[in-house]
Amino acid sequence: MLSIACRTIHPFILLCLCLALASCTQGDSELAPATSSTITRQTTGEKKTVTSSPAKRRQDSNNNHEGILLTQADTDGDDRSESIAVCETASICVNHPASGINHTYTNPHWDRVILVAVQDTDGQKGAEIVVVAQNADGVLTCICIIHDHSQTIASYLGPHWSTATVKSVIDTDGQPGDEVVLVASDSQLGLQCACIIRDRDGTYQTYMEPSWASIDINWVEDIDAHPGAEVVLEVRGTNGITQCVCVIHHPDDRFARYSDLLWQTAVVQMLIDMDGTVGSEIVVIYATDLDGGVSIIQDRQQSMKTIAFTGDHPSIQQVGNYDKAPGAELCVLLTNQHRYELINIRSGEHVKVDSCQREPENGRT
Repeated sequence: MLSIACRTIHPFILLCLCLALASCTQGDSELAPATSSTITRQTTGEKKTVTSSPAKRRQDSNNNHEGILLTQADTDGDDRSESIAVCETASICVNHPASGINHTYTNPHWDRVILVAVQDTDGQKGAEIVVVAQNADGVLTCICIIHDHSQTIASYLGPHWSTATVKSVIDTDGQPGDEVVLVASDSQLGLQCACIIRDRDGTYQTYMEPSWASIDINWVEDIDAHPGAEVVLEVRGTNGITQCVCVIHHPDDRFARYSDLLWQTAVVQMLIDMDGTVGSEIVVIYATDLDGGVSIIQDRQQSMKTIAFTGDHPSIQQVGNYDKAPGAELCVLLTNQHRYELINIRSGEHVKVDSCQREPENGRT
């Protein structure tokens, strides 16, 4: 999410801020690399209204409390910051202090817009404005990206997208411009896809399998040390059981699928280097009613190791370098057995230890 820091407040920004504030009262494992993705080229819509008035009054809706209400960024590539705000509930106002001109972007099908990011999405100079637009019934009308430098709007909408949640705006393919990572559902809240919009070339990719019922995306980071961040999915079926942890590699338009028959519920706890080689491992804690364990995914090698603890559910207590070799170890607590285990992925061992306290280094613990 975009954080905002203001040193000098332009009069227009002060007005917007006041109005905005007023409006807010192995173990046995199954691993299968998958390549199921769909690439769609989206037609760019360029419907806009541009108002050239130095000062346009704004009326923020009381309902418009999600997303960003007001921020600053260089949107036209002139190396000077513009003021970007949600105005009149369903419009985006961009004020150019240098010229005193205010551009207002709207569409007849927009009844509400949520401003989610102001970042470079096309690789050209100047940041784009990413909004989620809805109609009067709250149905998604588009993920729209406003290009203020050309005063155009690119509209992205899948054939059955009724709702969409933008999870991240980040570089996923190593090429200029950030991608929009989102999860889309239909009118019955049925999962449609994990999707990535590549505004640079006006396309979006969908990643989906028929058995997927829900997806969590809590991690979008570079784990393979190649340009671009990977998207880590936690996927569940209709019964709520975890089907896989899947990793989207957007440059190749593919995803790798990792699963284990031992998993009932599985949650990605962290991404961390455990083997001392470039990139990070994915640490998953899984559980059944009686048992649990830790699965460590090494996506670079497309491999996974599962450490099962019969009759117990491990809890990670500390992560650190215990053996002074490159890569971290995990110290977990087995609550029922009242003991600690140290997991070392390089050696493939997990051993009982007295505590998770590490030995002092240079007089410090």
